[in-house]
Amino acid sequence: MSLTSAIARDPAVRSFFDQEFPRAREVAAEMNVLSASTPLRFPTRLSKEDARAVGMAFNYRLAFSLRRVPLEDTVAALGLENILLELLIANEWTPDHEVALRSLFRDIARVVSEVRPARRRLNAADERRLAACCLALAFFEEHYRDRDPQRSGRTAFRTALRREPTLVGLKRAVGERAAAIDDLKGLAVAAQGDFRRFYRQRITLGPVFLGSGRVGGADADLIAGSTLIETKTSRLDAPISLEHVYQLVGYFLLDAHDEFEVRSLAFYLPRRGLLVSRKAESFLEHASGRHRSFGTWRRLARRAFRAYNIAVA
Repeated sequence: MSLTSAIARDPAVRSFFDQEFPRAREVAAEMNVLSASTPLRFPTRLSKEDARAVGMAFNYRLAFSLRRVPLEDTVAALGLENILLELLIANEWTPDHEVALRSLFRDIARVVSEVRPARRRLNAADERRLAACCLALAFFEEHYRDRDPQRSGRTAFRTALRREPTLVGLKRAVGERAAAIDDLKGLAVAAQGDFRRFYRQRITLGPVFLGSGRVGGADADLIAGSTLIETKTSRLDAPISLEHVYQLVGYFLLDAHDEFEVRSLAFYLPRRGLLVSRKAESFLEHASGRHRSFGTWRRLARRAFRAYNIAVA
């Protein structure tokens, strides 16, 4: 899940961020000024559902371009298991459903292995194949991110399984989103140049922190080297909200024992080719208006998140 869910659901968590980071809105405003002053290189007219899927799919495509990613360790793999559980609970599960879903996941792994996307440019055909795979992974992931039974029953895969419970049917459901695939393909090609500086650094997709269990297992987008990065694929001139700043700061604070050794915090806006990075110490000081050690900040956060964990247990 996203940390924004805890911020939205629990007044104590929200109060922690509001009180400790009173200048976070200024940080968001400065980021948005940079965004608005940078030309939009990839405008889009995607539906809300497709835009959300592209946002999730982009993180997979970006990670694939930086290193080999074991699919069994991804949130999409958890989403696959959630779909099967949802089908069981809804009394809709059949062996055909399970075969189709697991076959699709294996096919995605095969395509990723064949095209070998890490640190190299792909031809147009392979880029499109990989974009379709990333969109499928996003469709899996949404069954992990969104636990609402009403919405989960209307997702692309659940709808496709009712219509045609086969591997072909699932692939058709992905292929029907041609506009989303084209959009993702363009973003992916451009992002390779933006992230070339990270090619030789350690990459962690969807990092889960020591303190993540306190807020429902919250995972961030990406850590490249020592930089914690949140990607925002919005086409808006002002894509960074106050809650996004809280989210980025919160993920940093959840790394209670400094396991990932994050030293910079960044937003990446692929539609503008803009990676806005700040030293973590400077980012926290700017957002809070005070100087504290990382350890002090993390202890304060741990108390706030402990109260949230007890409330939702």
